[in-house]
Amino acid sequence: MFFYAFRNQSYIRSGEWKMIKTNTDIEDKFELYKLSSDIEEKNNVALNNPELLQTLQHKLTQWEQNVRAGVQNISK
Repeated sequence: MFFYAFRNQSYIRSGEWKMIKTNTDIEDKFELYKLSSDIEEKNNVALNNPELLQTLQHKLTQWEQNVRAGVQNISK
């Protein structure tokens, strides 16, 4: 798995799947792409894969919490 965050977006890459989370003022937006058949990320399949989306959201949230905890420890 690969995680990345920059500005208002976070990403998780798991095998052939990539999920993008975009933070907005109103709510978070999620996109899901199957890179093995959509390398240009043109077909958001999040609505067709709710269980996978939920699993990746959970893993990304855990990673984000761990990163924040590490940053808080460094800042002390």
